[in-house]
Amino acid sequence: MSRARRDEEAVTARMPADVDAPWVLEGDVYERIWRQLKSIADALAWRVFGYQRNIIVALSRADAPGPMYGKTGLAAELEIIEAAWRESQEFVLHHDLTNVIRVGDVTVLDRDGWAWLREIKTNQRYRVPAQERLLADTSQVLADETGTLPSGYAPVRTTIDYRTDLAGLRDILALAHARTGIAGGVVSSGRAVVAASQFTAAGRYTAEEFGTRFNAELARVRRRIGADNPGHTLTLLSIDQAGRTLVRPPWAIYPIEAEVAASLIADGMFFAVCMNPNKITDSLAKAGVEASWLQRLDGTEDPSKPLLNVAVRSGNRLWSTSLNFAAIAELMLELIDLRTWSQQVAAMLSGEFAAGTRPWPCFAREARVWA
Repeated sequence: MSRARRDEEAVTARMPADVDAPWVLEGDVYERIWRQLKSIADALAWRVFGYQRNIIVALSRADAPGPMYGKTGLAAELEIIEAAWRESQEFVLHHDLTNVIRVGDVTVLDRDGWAWLREIKTNQRYRVPAQERLLADTSQVLADETGTLPSGYAPVRTTIDYRTDLAGLRDILALAHARTGIAGGVVSSGRAVVAASQFTAAGRYTAEEFGTRFNAELARVRRRIGADNPGHTLTLLSIDQAGRTLVRPPWAIYPIEAEVAASLIADGMFFAVCMNPNKITDSLAKAGVEASWLQRLDGTEDPSKPLLNVAVRSGNRLWSTSLNFAAIAELMLELIDLRTWSQQVAAMLSGEFAAGTRPWPCFAREARVWA
């Protein structure tokens, strides 16, 4: 047996059974970094489209593009982008750089402020009718501000103004960043936030001390909002949320300091939002909505199953639906004002939509918060 062959067998014998595990971890890390980077372009997309969530909803309802590397037509798309700027000083958003914009290839923002969706093909003989139809049908729904998207959803922009407790989040994040690395507080009735800066805390705590201190602060604010029953409380962390949900605003447009937003994107900072579940059902009741929790709220919730049942009675009729985990996560991570959110739920249960319609509610005047 040759020496090379013996060496190969010796290396093989020493390899652990889970030899693929490091590669799986590396793949997860790269996917996370890529998602975080694309969330920056998501922020540009929100700005290009005037922070109108109904547009983001419409343009996110398609399959994700494949990898950019080696993509057929990439050179043509880059040429369009460069030419638009060189010849007209027009900004062009390349959709492949975003997590959320999945209809068309690019958006051209002309000098008059209009946004034009374009599908770019290197060979006109091989245009894909399905892609062109998706672009045309989606654009029509957005232009008319009515109708149903090809995905079956109907973006509905209500008259309810978007209101949040994000000012409280900003203050607590700033305290954690500037002082000891951990800060918490109540931001509204039934809602509290605990924020942590791993950069600031690194020089003050060991890893064990950091965890103990964070959990102690979490327990303290839970008591203050009456959510200290471990079997009936809601807590959600911001960790690894960048680019996870297509229609949730990216951290980069949150009304917080730029360095704090960058830290949230990279998980150098994170925060936990705690809510008292009883406050949620009480607020819904004041809006005329009957509500009941469908799962035990102890941290074992199944995101794939309905979480909250909501219903409104109108005469002899009962309009009801269930809200999934994503709907409650939106309430918590965006810190939407609870009364505002409850009114929106009531509006969606008004019975004004045709049978079979899948309304996607969007608040009015969101730009006042995000711009």
